[in-house]
Amino acid sequence: MPTGQQLALSGAALAALTAWTVRLRQEKGWEETLERVAKGVVVVRVNSVMAFDMNERGFSLATGFVVDKALGIILTNRHVVTTGPVTADAVLHNKEEIELTPLYADPVHDFGFFKYDPADVRFMELQEIPLAPSEARVGLEVRVVGNDAGEKISILSGTIARLDRAAPNYGSHTYNDFNTFYFSCASNTSGGSSGSPVVNASGRAVALNAGTSTKSASSYYLPLQRPARALALLQKALLAGRGAGRACVPRGTLGVVLQHRAFGELKRLGLRRETEAAVRGSLPGETGMLVVDQIVPAGPAEGVLEPGDVLLAASGSDPAGGAPLNGSSRAPSSRASAPFCTSFLRLEELLDERPGEAVWLTLQRGGVEKVERLAVLDLHALSPASVLEAGGCTFHSLSYQQARNWNMPPGGVHVAFSGYMLSNANVPSRAVISELNNCKTPDLDAFTSVFLSLPHGARVPVRYRLPYSHHTERLAVLDVERTWFAGERYDLDALSSRWTCSTLPPPPPPPPPVPQRVAFAVAGPPEVRAVTPSLVRVLFDIPYQIDGVAGLKYAGMGVVVDAAVGLVLVDRNTVPVALGACRIEFASTVEVPAVTAFLHPTHNIALVRYDPALLCGDSVRSATLSPTPLEVGEECMFVGLPRQDAALPVFQQSVVRETCVMEVGIASVPRFRAVNEEVIRFDVGLALEDTVGGVFVDESGEVKAFWGAYCCCHEDELYEQFEGVPAQPLLPILAACSEVAEAARQKRGPPGGDDTGEGRPLGAPPPLSGLYLLDAELRPVSLSVACGSVAGSGLGLSRAWAERLVACEQEKRQVLSVQRLIPGTPAHGQLLEGDLILAVDGVPVNTFPAVEAAVLRSPRVQLTVLRDGGERAVDVSTSEAREDAQPRARMHPAIPAPSASVSELTAGAGAWRLRCAVSAATAPLSAARRSAQTGRRTSPSGAASSCSTRTGPSSSAATRRRAAASTSRTTSTARRPKSTSSCPRTGSSSSTARPSPT
Repeated sequence: MPTGQQLALSGAALAALTAWTVRLRQEKGWEETLERVAKGVVVVRVNSVMAFDMNERGFSLATGFVVDKALGIILTNRHVVTTGPVTADAVLHNKEEIELTPLYADPVHDFGFFKYDPADVRFMELQEIPLAPSEARVGLEVRVVGNDAGEKISILSGTIARLDRAAPNYGSHTYNDFNTFYFSCASNTSGGSSGSPVVNASGRAVALNAGTSTKSASSYYLPLQRPARALALLQKALLAGRGAGRACVPRGTLGVVLQHRAFGELKRLGLRRETEAAVRGSLPGETGMLVVDQIVPAGPAEGVLEPGDVLLAASGSDPAGGAPLNGSSRAPSSRASAPFCTSFLRLEELLDERPGEAVWLTLQRGGVEKVERLAVLDLHALSPASVLEAGGCTFHSLSYQQARNWNMPPGGVHVAFSGYMLSNANVPSRAVISELNNCKTPDLDAFTSVFLSLPHGARVPVRYRLPYSHHTERLAVLDVERTWFAGERYDLDALSSRWTCSTLPPPPPPPPPVPQRVAFAVAGPPEVRAVTPSLVRVLFDIPYQIDGVAGLKYAGMGVVVDAAVGLVLVDRNTVPVALGACRIEFASTVEVPAVTAFLHPTHNIALVRYDPALLCGDSVRSATLSPTPLEVGEECMFVGLPRQDAALPVFQQSVVRETCVMEVGIASVPRFRAVNEEVIRFDVGLALEDTVGGVFVDESGEVKAFWGAYCCCHEDELYEQFEGVPAQPLLPILAACSEVAEAARQKRGPPGGDDTGEGRPLGAPPPLSGLYLLDAELRPVSLSVACGSVAGSGLGLSRAWAERLVACEQEKRQVLSVQRLIPGTPAHGQLLEGDLILAVDGVPVNTFPAVEAAVLRSPRVQLTVLRDGGERAVDVSTSEAREDAQPRARMHPAIPAPSASVSELTAGAGAWRLRCAVSAATAPLSAARRSAQTGRRTSPSGAASSCSTRTGPSSSAATRRRAAASTSRTTSTARRPKSTSSCPRTGSSSSTARPSPT
């Protein structure tokens, strides 16, 4: 007979075996379910083609799942579909790719739908995942199947812990859900899993994955009651052939944000005990009620409801049978006339049935019951459906979402992206514009009308408010831009969910320019007074970052070298490329437009040109450049423009300390780099450090050197370094530029005329010709190293050649060596790295200026070089000292599509022209047009983030001597070119770093 202990052990073993068997069956059931579900889950790839509402332009990865394979409908999150223009595709389980088009995005809740053509799926049978919102319960074991952390497929397990969690908060500048409960589960989803189905053991979706906590392993799921309703309405519309979009899914709102509060908190708000008892009696298991938390300004609830009002009931008819006006209140005649309303779902069902009508709310405020009649607004009408792109900026109406975030009235003109035009006026993204050119702009149509009436270049006032200080109105001066960017307007078709594009009409002609008089503030010694009328401030704005430029706004000092034709000498750290808008500021009082006349390919100098006819009188004078070089120990006067107020120059006595070679490191991003440059260094003081540039003059006022800034690089960090540029080597180039500019001025005709024929105020002179340079980067090598200690040692240079090199330049005991050659240039293949250059056309040379002077007028020279220990003569072709005569910048979509907008900027005779081609206006908007970096949506406190992996633009924040790139919170780090300085010389990029919505 078995003992009792043996029987207990046998029973325990049997129970364990039974539990193991049940668990095995469950696991096998999960395996079959997940195998089926995986065939209905897709990876969603979305391109946001422009900044819109709370979304940056960029690329994102997320998840979706098939809910109707016959009609081709995929359910995902609203922050994936977005409410703006996007292009998207899906990657199926078998890695087949299909194109997606947005079908519907809810204006409040975090769900949306994509549509695909079922005929595009050719190599697999997709599985529908049915929606089962009623099957969600606490303790339910679920699986999240999706594109987690960028993986193609990932399966995470969890157990639903709560069904009444408050909607997660992602921050005040991004999308947030509200007026709904969320489910909470410890499944620890991450980037890329947004839109994943949360399935039970039978393979039905009980929730939609939406967000995650960054502080814990919690995930947030959206209930599916409202997505199921929207899906049914969309299916009905598609089957009826009416088209489907936001117009098919009615949505209503009172302009109120509600919170569900527990009874204990409601008592402190004045809820009566008998009301709590009545609610608990009629709704067993209820733990709280809805309370007014926020009222959106200019909505039907403003002035009627108050934060803290407790909602008792809601009805589509007056409980007393009357019809009081909106905002009137009275005591309820019968408490039993309407059931208690304690859930978001019931109230939303009532509102969605009555957009444009009215509802009656029974409230309790401070223990006193009231009945209020409120109009129901159409939620879709509060969502932006039109976008204006002008001057590189993006405008649309302020959405209901952002109005709620910022406590501002919806519908104002919202700056989604400040771009070129607004950033130049220091108006940031997310500003809300209230006036343009002293005209009220309450909506996008009014703003567009005023903007179209302004000519290109008009300088007008703009008033705006910022979300964090919307009670304060700010004023800025805006330069209207209609040249660099094509103006377009996009409108959403509410039935097809497609965006149509229309091109803005051309701007009206500008008024004729009026010449202005310049009065310089002159002070100081005679040499300072002599050169002051030649010092100007050069402002250069870059619309497109090309050729590796690090910033978009630059400012520096220039020297007028020919006032008759308007030539101004400036460094290439102020004018880094030809593509840009240049302005010349005289004495901080007069500003005139200018164009790029010349960019030296190897030296840190550029020439810009303004129209002298725009100035009255002869107060602007040409600076005289001295042909005599500076000597070490020589004294001279520094005269420069301060950073803040450039009206009165600063000056200081300086002494030449040394002349040396300027070495600029090679950056990882290809950009202009000064080479073969000799610079002068001075004993500098505070006067030089606090300026944006200047000149060094002798006692007669002649310019001996130019104080310019170099864009330098150290370990991928850019910084600004000022050095003295000798004036003597610049004289031949300046003389040639003056000749060409004078010829162009005489050809143009009347003062202020236009030689381009396209309404441009000034045409730049044609590129220079007849000036040449050697396409080789050189470096000096000391004669002791080149000759060695005994004959035949070192680099093999003979003592006879060493004596000849010393004779040609006593202060420079060196020989020049070829350090680097540029492939594709004439010198490449004729010279070799390591060659020692001894003479040019038989004349010994050992300095950069000597080589440059020897080849300046010669298209072909004979170099005497030392190669492999032997002396030889090499015929080398030189290149013209100019940049590309016809530079082009072409902007086009990354993915070709019928609606793609292609723009091309071409420099003809120095004047940039924009050619824009936009195809059929009825085609869908397609393809991202701007670069991106990886980012992920995260709340400022680190509390919550969405679960899609998104890439979007970041900005570079300038610092005084260097700038470090800033990135949004990301799953993987990305960097971009950095700004070189925060001083007035160079500014940061106009794009701003913002939390990414996905």
